[in-house]
Amino acid sequence: MTRIETKSKRVALSRKQEIIQKYKDSGWTLQSSREFVDNYLSSCGGTIYQNSQRYVKLLFRRDRDIGKYKESASVESRFTCCFVSADTD
Repeated sequence: MTRIETKSKRVALSRKQEIIQKYKDSGWTLQSSREFVDNYLSSCGGTIYQNSQRYVKLLFRRDRDIGKYKESASVESRFTCCFVSADTD
């Protein structure tokens, strides 16, 4: 039986392609990509502002039974520490 693992990441829209490539380099396949907009209010000096932040939710999958799984997982562990702020759950 095939063992599949999945991972979901929320990333800044501007870093989408960079993060997708990093995950592909470590054996992940992009399953889906969906853009979101968070709207929120903030205030400054008594004035209320409406703000929005765009991001994308990426869903990846990887077969744990692939021949180079350990090598792929090793590559992933090296870049994960560098992209902690860029790809947050």
